[in-house]
Amino acid sequence: MSIGSIRTVFATASTAVLLCLPIVGGGAEANRSAQQIEYRQSLYTVLGSNFGQMAAMVNGKMPYDPERFETLSKRVAMLATMLPEAFPAGSDRGARTEAKPEIWSKPEEFAALMKQLGVETTKLQNVAGQRDLASAKPAVAATGKVCKSCHNKFKTD
Repeated sequence: MSIGSIRTVFATASTAVLLCLPIVGGGAEANRSAQQIEYRQSLYTVLGSNFGQMAAMVNGKMPYDPERFETLSKRVAMLATMLPEAFPAGSDRGARTEAKPEIWSKPEEFAALMKQLGVETTKLQNVAGQRDLASAKPAVAATGKVCKSCHNKFKTD
């Protein structure tokens, strides 16, 4: 291959790369938003699975296992601390999401519910450590009430 041919190939390749940069950049941003949405949905899936088992135990749909209940409560409390960071700006688009726009237009109200979820899941974890089903029931109900309140205001179903 001659020097002239190499220059032509290089110039053509360079031009192609430069022309594609805006497309790749936009794609990267959309991909980042989609990843953030997937991360958030994954957190909720794991949270729901763990909390669902706890609710099943206190409602008699699953045998109460104090050790398992305590383990589940620790997971739920930890996941609750991760949720607020799962709603960064721009993660309202880029993939299918059930998050309502109000999350970003009413951030103080959303943050207050996220904080309340943290409070209730911490209480739930503390109660779970007592290994007493009677004490666990109201703690599960209080946590579920916060979840429902947030879903009603900030999630499309």
